[in-house]
Amino acid sequence: AKERLPRLTEGQKNFVVTDSNVFSLYGTFFSEYFAKSEIFVLPAGEESKNFGALSEILTRMTRAGLHRSSRLFAVGGGVVGDIGGLAAALYMRGISCVQVPTTLLAQADSGVGGKTAVDLGGVKNVVGAFYQPCEVIVDPMFLSTLPPREIKCGLGELVKYAALDGGIFEILKANADKLSEREFLFSLILPSVKHKAKVVEEDEKETGER
Repeated sequence: AKERLPRLTEGQKNFVVTDSNVFSLYGTFFSEYFAKSEIFVLPAGEESKNFGALSEILTRMTRAGLHRSSRLFAVGGGVVGDIGGLAAALYMRGISCVQVPTTLLAQADSGVGGKTAVDLGGVKNVVGAFYQPCEVIVDPMFLSTLPPREIKCGLGELVKYAALDGGIFEILKANADKLSEREFLFSLILPSVKHKAKVVEEDEKETGER
């Protein structure tokens, strides 16, 4: 983040979507990189992934005077990535979007691939769009505050990639005693993302292999 964010925030108006958990934990991060940006803070949780919240985000983007050359940063887990990415896809028919996933699950999988959505009528992700971010920033700093349950969710995703990729499987097998170590888990994110990126490149809209 230290290397990439200053470059990505320069030269245009920026808008940030995050949630109440991430915003309360990383105040310094937001004041360092987004002091001049409008920051929209969603209440944390899946319940926030709805049309009402999407409408609020788009209204705030309009009031902030964003235009086609502006950029949206989605800083959070899967919910923030989904609704923030969809807001970027819809605003002025699509503005630049940077995904900054903050959970192990989002860093290993859902932050990559451009799937954006909100829930409707009790159905998850029923309204959305495939909209690729211009960049995905994965920073281990965010893993330090994750509760054990979130680590387990991410580990499940890494095991999925191990089942799909022999190289990742061998690393997991050889380091079975390190599955609770965040540094080791973070080291698996890059190979997982590479695998996901290859699948997305070949089948962006999930019509085949996936």
